[in-house]
Amino acid sequence: MTNYQIINVETLKSLLDQKKINLIDVREVYEYEEHHIQEAVNIPLSVLSEHTDQLNKDGHYYIICRSGNRSGQACQYLSDLGIKTTNVDGGMLDWEAL
Repeated sequence: MTNYQIINVETLKSLLDQKKINLIDVREVYEYEEHHIQEAVNIPLSVLSEHTDQLNKDGHYYIICRSGNRSGQACQYLSDLGIKTTNVDGGMLDWEAL
């Protein structure tokens, strides 16, 4: 069972248009450098555990990857640590199709 929220890219776009949100892109650096959402901070899933001290436990983080798989893993990991997360289902593949 998941203990995080899930949204689609249309909802993410709407949120980004309305306010500043904490968006983390968990793809590898080379993927992020090829194309990313301007507001996204790159913390690859492979090194996420080394960066959790930078995350505010009172904050809420939206997590995106290529398709939604790695971001789902990141959401599960972070929510297990007590950090509120939302997975962007469809990821950058759906984002680029907007």
